[in-house]
Amino acid sequence: MTLGPSASAGRRARRSQVFFALLAVACLGAVRGVSTAQEPGVVSPDTSGAMGAPSAGASPSIEFPHVPRLVVQPIPSYGTAPMVVGFLVTNANPNSAPIVSYRWSFGDGQISTLPPTLFYHTYASPGSYVIEVTGTTADGLNSTGVSGVVVRAGP
Repeated sequence: MTLGPSASAGRRARRSQVFFALLAVACLGAVRGVSTAQEPGVVSPDTSGAMGAPSAGASPSIEFPHVPRLVVQPIPSYGTAPMVVGFLVTNANPNSAPIVSYRWSFGDGQISTLPPTLFYHTYASPGSYVIEVTGTTADGLNSTGVSGVVVRAGP
């Protein structure tokens, strides 16, 4: 499926809105005094009142989720058909929750939901293939790792 210019522009506009919203939160925190001494991903506004006097109530904390970041590496990524490829999948964000489900797309029409432990796939035909693996945490956060494989015709 090819996205037109308006879909691409819409995505860029949404990314810009998210970026500026996060920038505004960060700037507001810098002006009001934000404590970042807690665990990563938690921002707590300063609870003191004017001129350092204690305020009547505590301000709520804002927690940013630790989104997983999957990295997929095919081994080997180039060879002759039929080619057996192993996949190494890692979560590059050690602070995210564990991934509880996976969905693989191998670029040749084959799909799997098996976990990536010692995962292999055979490419029977020559071609360039895009591999995508999406991992989802119990909280519903997900990440997609993308890589490529090139299979050439046999001798």
